[in-house]
Amino acid sequence: MALKDRAWLVSGLRVAATRAVVGASILFLFFPNALGAEAQAPEEDTSDESGEQEPEFEHDFSTYIPTAMATRIEATEAPTIDGELNDPVWAKAQAIDEFYQLDPDTGQPGSERTVVRFLYDNQNLYVGIYAYDKEPDKIVATNRSRDGNLGVDDTVRIYLDPLNTRRNSYYFEMNAAGARADALIQNNTDYIREWNTIWSGKAMIVSDGFIVEMAIPFRDLAYDPSKPDWVLEFSRNIRRKGERIRWSSISAATYFADITRSGTLTGITGIDSS
Repeated sequence: MALKDRAWLVSGLRVAATRAVVGASILFLFFPNALGAEAQAPEEDTSDESGEQEPEFEHDFSTYIPTAMATRIEATEAPTIDGELNDPVWAKAQAIDEFYQLDPDTGQPGSERTVVRFLYDNQNLYVGIYAYDKEPDKIVATNRSRDGNLGVDDTVRIYLDPLNTRRNSYYFEMNAAGARADALIQNNTDYIREWNTIWSGKAMIVSDGFIVEMAIPFRDLAYDPSKPDWVLEFSRNIRRKGERIRWSSISAATYFADITRSGTLTGITGIDSS
């Protein structure tokens, strides 16, 4: 090969090599996986774009209907209704302490512990409530009148439906100062506040919350002796927090007097309405 031809060939090879390097650089710049191993599919982004997680609940509240038992005692064992819960007989009662918020954090456990117990003899239903509070000096207890507006205070309420209608109930409420209110409720909405029965209730603010005791006579309640299970609802209002807790029917949309999906109090037999 002539010297001129050899020089031309070497020059051509150098240009081709330069172009190949430049082409590879461009390819790598825009398609970094093209020169290496097989391109991998991007990993799926499973993070919640909103940054929020779905709350986890203890139960499926669309079907949750709790049950508790009332403990039978002799009339001679009946507790003294003084707002202290220091009668030994209360130790016989089942402690109900699983309550959930309607608001502000629907479905979450109450921010303050609550324990409720039920006893009964042949004439009365006894209710013992310990409403714990880590800041007892902030408990709101302003109203002291009978059948007054207790909704402005820290209160506890029970709803009893002895006939299992899930529409009509007896309503009993007390605040931390011991004020009482009662009513008949029809169709889960209509209050008949003119209804009053003779029942006892005392409350006391203590170093870790407040205590409520009630004695509700059976004589003014309509019930069927063949039905030992009564529909029951319990709720508590922690006024300063805007917090409502409830035993069942856990939904912010639940009207507070609605017992359609409320729980059951079992074991009430051999009672006397005379």
